[in-house]
Amino acid sequence: MTTDNPFESKTVTLTPPFHFTVRIVLRNINEEDSKDNRIYTALHKEMEELNFKRTIENGSLRLPDAEYFISYNTNCEDVADYAKNAIMNLFEYFTRYKAIIDNHYSILVTGRGTYLARNLEPTPPIN
Repeated sequence: MTTDNPFESKTVTLTPPFHFTVRIVLRNINEEDSKDNRIYTALHKEMEELNFKRTIENGSLRLPDAEYFISYNTNCEDVADYAKNAIMNLFEYFTRYKAIIDNHYSILVTGRGTYLARNLEPTPPIN
């Protein structure tokens, strides 16, 4: 039985180029820059210029906010470095964050059966 339900689970065979999902969260951003999602709008533009997409299935399905998709013949480490380039470009415009950039972003890359996490916040201890 075939349905046209876009939420139906699909099995995808991964062959080069490999498919990666990237999640970027910007942290400790001041109110002025977060107003009207100004800084995320700039991030989306930077990611798009590096060929990261905010949709899948040939543009028919939109990813959740701050998630991106890219097909690339590489590994999670290279994709994370590539995404960090977009963040560095972003912080060229929002210069007040550049000096302490590692305090202002997290990246999670999944693909090729693995993941890579950079600058994620630790979970609080359980009492």
